[in-house]
Amino acid sequence: MKSLISKSLIVGAVALIVSCSSAVTLADMQNQVDKTTREVESAQEAMIELATMKEQYSEDHRDAKIKALKTRDKALQQDVNRIKGIEAESAQGAAYDMADNLKAERSSIQAQMSELEKVNRENWQSTRDSINREIETLNGHIARLAQSLADDKPVK
Repeated sequence: MKSLISKSLIVGAVALIVSCSSAVTLADMQNQVDKTTREVESAQEAMIELATMKEQYSEDHRDAKIKALKTRDKALQQDVNRIKGIEAESAQGAAYDMADNLKAERSSIQAQMSELEKVNRENWQSTRDSINREIETLNGHIARLAQSLADDKPVK
């Protein structure tokens, strides 16, 4: 993907230059270098922001799941307490079975919460570092193009 971005930016710049029907001036070239530099910087910021958002999303998503499980766990505990309060002898057997089933569901929910709490926030730092390296490469290509413009001598 990274090389695709760099290749597409370079191809786009070359295509723009080649497709012009009028003569391309040094000012046109410098404007294109400036525009390309800004677009690369913008792309870098957007990609870094995306990686950072993904980290936050992973944490928020985990926390939302835990919250939902805690709510369900609390409701199950209330149901168990209500069932334990049944005093009629004829219903007590069924109530105890129902309470046991609810307790088993609570155990499952508590195990899920425990597993989710162990999940760390995703770390996309290596992706951000890779993005920065690729951007440096693109900026190097832009700098070489700009330098080649500076090396050109105007015709006298």
